[in-house]
Amino acid sequence: TTSYPVSTQNSSITIPVTPTNTTTYTLSGVVTGLLGCKTNAVGNTTVTVHPLPQAIISGNPVICRNDNAQIQIQFTGQAPFNYAYLNNVTNQTVTGSTSQNPLVLSLSPANTTTYSMVSIADANCPGTQISGLATVTVNQLPQPVITGVSQVCDGTPSVLSTTLPYQSYQWSNASSGSTTTVTTTGNYTVQVTDNNGCKNTSPAFAFIAHPIPVVMFTNDTSKTCEIPKINYFNQSLYQPGATFQWSLGDNAYSNEVNPSHVYSQPGTYDVKLIVTNPFGCKDSLEKPVNVIFYPLPVAKFKADPMVTNIFNGPVNYIDQSDNPVSWKWI
Repeated sequence: TTSYPVSTQNSSITIPVTPTNTTTYTLSGVVTGLLGCKTNAVGNTTVTVHPLPQAIISGNPVICRNDNAQIQIQFTGQAPFNYAYLNNVTNQTVTGSTSQNPLVLSLSPANTTTYSMVSIADANCPGTQISGLATVTVNQLPQPVITGVSQVCDGTPSVLSTTLPYQSYQWSNASSGSTTTVTTTGNYTVQVTDNNGCKNTSPAFAFIAHPIPVVMFTNDTSKTCEIPKINYFNQSLYQPGATFQWSLGDNAYSNEVNPSHVYSQPGTYDVKLIVTNPFGCKDSLEKPVNVIFYPLPVAKFKADPMVTNIFNGPVNYIDQSDNPVSWKWI
């Protein structure tokens, strides 16, 4: 009990108190009126003391980059809570208000980051008791790169692999090994999982299987009249930029698309054409060509009789030509 002797002309009085817990105070005294009359006065008042709020931040999750991690803040006090925490990597302070307790925060930092409390206040009082440290460990994603032969001739396989070994693989062609064999033109990717369980997909690998040329050729008649010039016609299927190698059977060669050649002797010649596309894919065809020489006709005839007159009978003309097949008399 504490006595506060006061003499005042006021109808009220302020008495400073500093309780550490909620406390009820009883006040009593003597009130003297204007004429000197006195009376006893008694009253009660309660001072409510709210505990200071506290906040503890915690959590040590491990995630892959781009995933979400959860940390929490545990409060004591009366909701709602006004809080602030610090990202110790970027030095960014985040503030908020919540009635959730504990408060779960979902974060997705790009790198390993620690978080600490900055301030706390509840519905009644600001607080100074903040503690704890939350660390989000971020494992970086694997960066797979596909290697292999990117251009082949049709039917030739290419084995694709990645630059580094990983825990598991899932190729876009449904293969699941560390390598995959491809033969079909297309873009191929692989999703890998590393030892931390982090997944990522490679850039697309462009694979081209170039078509092999289809070689075909013909020639005009190989039956000639003394001037044995043979024309060859390339009917092959090939890509632009292809090259041609003709072996004409008598040690003569040509790189033309449609060559012509004069043979010095009749006979059977093995003619070969090789077509190579710009990517080195090639095909060939060889077949015999029979070259036959026909001699030129030589026109000759005689008259019978050789001497006559207009009064005698008709003159007979007798053909003596070499190699004739048709005649025209003028």
